[in-house]
Amino acid sequence: MGREYEKRVYLITGITGFIGRKLAKDLLSGNLDCHKDIRIIGLGRDRNKMPASFSDRELSDIEFIETDYSDYRQILKHIDSQVDYVIHCASPTASAYMISNPVETADCIVAGTCSVLALAKELCIKSMVYLSSMEAYGTVTDTGRTGHCVKNTGNFHGKLLLL
Repeated sequence: MGREYEKRVYLITGITGFIGRKLAKDLLSGNLDCHKDIRIIGLGRDRNKMPASFSDRELSDIEFIETDYSDYRQILKHIDSQVDYVIHCASPTASAYMISNPVETADCIVAGTCSVLALAKELCIKSMVYLSSMEAYGTVTDTGRTGHCVKNTGNFHGKLLLL
């Protein structure tokens, strides 16, 4: 990790999810190994998942904000420092829910992402990364040619994410 990423504040949405948790742990490992002075503001829907997901040492470098992502102004009220980078990986992940509630799923993805974009703009961040789920691609099969795959987006969530 280059010096431009040291002594920075990262806002990670979906921090209690698989990808958000892994990213936070990887970033914070620099604090333990190399004294990178990285802080994380983690956004999530359930504060109770935090202690089970992180060690006490990791938790000391994470400020957790419980939110549903719908209104960036409510999130902004809880942020009292400069944010340098936003990593947006919050999204519904339960396939059964997505299939049975396609409108709510679409609303959550679109409205949540718009809210996070507005938050990033308001915070004047350096950069933002938006991560999607594999649901965007449906079944991916390798055709044997390097870099070439066939996309089969047979579900609503995947079609929405490819728009």
